[in-house]
Amino acid sequence: AAFTQLARLSRSSTFNSSSSSSFSIATLQQLQQLAAVQLPAMQSRHVSSILWASAALNLDPPEPWTLGFMDRAEQLFQRGTAPQGFANILWALANLRVNPTKAWMGAFFAASQQQLASFQAQELSSMLWAMGSLGVQPPPAWLAAFVTASTAKMATCSAQALSNMLWAVAKLGLVLPQPWLDAVAYAAQMRAADFTPLGLSNLLWAAAKVHGKQQQQRRRRLDMGSADPFALSCDSSSGSSSCSSSSSSSS
Repeated sequence: AAFTQLARLSRSSTFNSSSSSSFSIATLQQLQQLAAVQLPAMQSRHVSSILWASAALNLDPPEPWTLGFMDRAEQLFQRGTAPQGFANILWALANLRVNPTKAWMGAFFAASQQQLASFQAQELSSMLWAMGSLGVQPPPAWLAAFVTASTAKMATCSAQALSNMLWAVAKLGLVLPQPWLDAVAYAAQMRAADFTPLGLSNLLWAAAKVHGKQQQQRRRRLDMGSADPFALSCDSSSGSSSCSSSSSSSS
């Protein structure tokens, strides 16, 4: 608990260098070692919180330590992992620059998909941002469930959450339905005053990339002579998962 609270403090606006004077690197490493000893008895919320704290504190855990926590997290995916837990775990791995195996991600997708409807907007955004950072393509079924869940929560997305989501879509080369893109655009308009320069820059860069991808997908379907080139579909061609739009892309 103290480990996680320190991480939260380090990310708060009131934190300064003197706040952590009693928590040297050696102390934090000792806490990590203690966490590893207690790992077999930990529940999902403990595992996700400690991984999140390690990333938030910019620590660099030894590989065996990280793999141990990932293994424990995988064991608990189907046994009580909450939406925030899924989001925190993947966010932590992205910030720790740890690339999960295909099997680990498969277990993650299978378990998290069942709960996507109950995720908060920030959790959905954080999870997709992590996938973009890791270069992990979500499978079509998971992506379709994400589109449904995130569309329903779009009005509650912060400016940063909107920017992060669209950045991840562009980074992964995903093609999502036009209604989803429209919902992002409308929410961004409502949050226009809240964007930071970086957030706005990322949003506009992503919008341009996504628009280009949508146009490319449209031309490809027209060239193939599709009876309905804008019909919604999810595919994983060229190693990517995408949901194509049921209408043309906005300019």
